[in-house]
Amino acid sequence: MNASGAPRYLAYRLTLESPLIVTRRHGDPNSAGTRPYINGSAIRGVVARRLLQAGVSAESDEFRRMVLSSEVRYLNAYPEIQRVRALPMPLSWRPEKADPRRGWDLVYFPPFSDTAGREGPRARWPEEQLQAPGAPFVSPNPSSGIWLVAAPRVDARIHHQRDRIKGRAWKDAGGSHGAIFTYEFLEAGQTFRGLIQFMPSAAECEYRLRDLFSGPIEIGRSRRAGYGGDARIEFLDTGPREYAGAHRLLDRSLARDERFRILLVSPCVIRDPFTGQADPAAMEPCLRERLADCAEIEDRWWDFEIAGGFNQKWALEVPQALAVRAGSVFVARALRELPLDMLLELEHQGVGERRTEGFGRIVLLEYDERDRRIRLDAASQERAEPASQQGEIADEKIQFLLDLLERRILLEAAEAELRRAAWEVAAATQNIPSKALIGRIRSLLREGHDETRAAAALDALNRWVADWSVSDKKKAGEQLRKCQLHGKSLLDWLGLLTGAPANERWRNLEQASAGRAELTALSQTRYVRTQETAGEVLARYGAVLTVGFLDEFMNALARGSVER
Repeated sequence: MNASGAPRYLAYRLTLESPLIVTRRHGDPNSAGTRPYINGSAIRGVVARRLLQAGVSAESDEFRRMVLSSEVRYLNAYPEIQRVRALPMPLSWRPEKADPRRGWDLVYFPPFSDTAGREGPRARWPEEQLQAPGAPFVSPNPSSGIWLVAAPRVDARIHHQRDRIKGRAWKDAGGSHGAIFTYEFLEAGQTFRGLIQFMPSAAECEYRLRDLFSGPIEIGRSRRAGYGGDARIEFLDTGPREYAGAHRLLDRSLARDERFRILLVSPCVIRDPFTGQADPAAMEPCLRERLADCAEIEDRWWDFEIAGGFNQKWALEVPQALAVRAGSVFVARALRELPLDMLLELEHQGVGERRTEGFGRIVLLEYDERDRRIRLDAASQERAEPASQQGEIADEKIQFLLDLLERRILLEAAEAELRRAAWEVAAATQNIPSKALIGRIRSLLREGHDETRAAAALDALNRWVADWSVSDKKKAGEQLRKCQLHGKSLLDWLGLLTGAPANERWRNLEQASAGRAELTALSQTRYVRTQETAGEVLARYGAVLTVGFLDEFMNALARGSVER
């Protein structure tokens, strides 16, 4: 494709002034997860809404051209790393478990089936224990030989839907009225960088688009609940390619037998041309066809995900399909000369369906075995730091990412085991208290969303237990004293759990769970750094885990009282 007929890529920076939910597929119907980036369909939806608000008909040529055709394409907005749009992490990258700052790119190693009988460095796979990267994005260029990795800041909130008249959630024969649900969101204050691709026939649409994005924009879901209500777009310069200037970007024709890499930088939905069904396996035949059978795919590192969405205008879900995941890497070999124009045409056009929304984007890269060894580091902060502190800051960020990863793995595993333990302990409990008393205790425990609030909830419950223990005439204390488990009264058992010092809460939980082996071995089986750091994480979040265990235990007692 010659320069005069090449598309243009308009870069923009999107700054979040409020939390944002960009919905992804989630298994829990009472919760919403967010993507770690802003997908192109959300930006296209803003354009469609503002055109309609400006009085442009949905049947007009302008609307069709800017929203429905493939002349203007809205590419995903990824986090910024040092003022540059990040790349999705290649799926072939594997850091070492012992030192996550070092790793390997496995595309430069032969498949296991091809290593038999081979000699030399290409036949020897890394002997270190490897793991998947802990961050979803990486810089397109290494800095002093080091690739900077990053993950957007994500948080979650718990919401309570309740009956507006009764002021609480309740059940009857007709079902549940109200629920507890969780929203996961991108935190405010973050910046993302995206691109809008203009085909040569739509070059004049750029000026119209700049006008449409004046002022704050609203994207994402649940805007009435305080999410996605305020974001700002700042347009930057234009470029000739999606990742112009990226490391090892292919910018020349290829001779016969030369290898090159095809990196998928957004999910790809593709259909089998014979069956008409969405089938990721059609990716390789499509690539060969687009390259006029002048190349073959030798190796691949890929994964899959479900791609869907929701059309707010029609209030309908977009049909879901299995897509090739962003970050997938294909190694191709030229069977004959591959001209640069053909390669650029493939990169500009992309592959598969929904390309107007940013799906099916690829970047062509050189195949250079000097990149076999990779070095990773956390992306530095935006503000300038003294040179003497830069190394310390990088180490701190790596430790922060490792702590975050280890914390999530351990807490998820601990919560799952504690739920099982709570039901086992409840099954052996006799003389269960009334549901009213159980509900009163649970109302206090539900305030423990974080370690500080959980510790306060345990202190409050401990005061209740102490007050109930003062007089035998108190009905609550009498019920808890009659309730027996593991040779103790429920009143004494609660007193031990809630009155434990902060550094002994996890140890008390292990004992309260009837010595469940899976729980006591968590620090040995689920650690990321060392067993000691894993033990420190569990001890650090002893209050949250204790509150979760007690809440599930009380829930099991309430259900058990109904069944009995």
